[in-house]
Amino acid sequence: MSSSAFVKLEEGHFYDFVVEGWITLPTGEERIKLMDPNRVKHLILSEPYKKYKLEPGNIIRCRVDHINCTGQVFIEPQHPCYETGRQYQFQFKQIIKMQNSMGMKEDVALFEDCLGNDVLLPQRDMDITTNVLTARVTRIKKGKVYISTDGVSESFTELKHGDFHRFRVTQLVSYGDNYEYFILIDQKGREYKLRRKYYSEYGIQIDHEIRCRIIREGSDFYFEPEHPFYKIGKLYEFELIERTEIDVYPDGRWPTFVFRNDFGKNILIHEKKINAEIQIGHLQTLLVKDIRKSELILEKP
Repeated sequence: MSSSAFVKLEEGHFYDFVVEGWITLPTGEERIKLMDPNRVKHLILSEPYKKYKLEPGNIIRCRVDHINCTGQVFIEPQHPCYETGRQYQFQFKQIIKMQNSMGMKEDVALFEDCLGNDVLLPQRDMDITTNVLTARVTRIKKGKVYISTDGVSESFTELKHGDFHRFRVTQLVSYGDNYEYFILIDQKGREYKLRRKYYSEYGIQIDHEIRCRIIREGSDFYFEPEHPFYKIGKLYEFELIERTEIDVYPDGRWPTFVFRNDFGKNILIHEKKINAEIQIGHLQTLLVKDIRKSELILEKP
């Protein structure tokens, strides 16, 4: 492949992928093998896409969902029925009781998508008057559809980006699986959502105040809570706990350091960016360059 033929993959964009087939891992887990426009291979879970009717040789559109700081690419095949940002009708099934990760019970409305899969929506976000709900598809992840009726209408226009703002945490609501959100209220009574997954080690509690800064990511905005320990621009010592290799697009596998983080995911840094002489169990002084979704972005000072 010549350099001129290389296609730069960007988050939020769709690209053509070829379905090459299915493989079974030693664990027994089945994966779909895809090839992207640069002829780089990708493996995705097979189970979530059983109803997509994929066949070897198919050319399918996939969205680049995320490219993390280490260069790993996460993709999502285009749904056969829905596009994010558009409104659709969903058939109501029933109200169920769910217990969230903080042990609190809440009422959740259960709907059905076009493939017969369940779609969840907190009852607080809706007023059920008919058996059909018109809702906006906000996300499609591993084949699962997430919807919103804009019960929490977020307005970021009056909030200065990068600055910290105070919010009160009022409740935790579930949108299915691991999609739980804290509901935040600012001093003007406006509501916002903060995904719990990234901040489960932060000790965030209902009816407590937190400080968050607003982050712009493409055309989207999200809140980054103040870290309970680390400050951006400060130096800290981190313990090296492992040496490994990770897939870095499109170069293949890179040797990588893994540093301990007691407030979220452990930190991955390419070996070439750090002193290669450091031994496992030893400490390395690093600069916290940024914090995104609780992930520490570190560099050598």
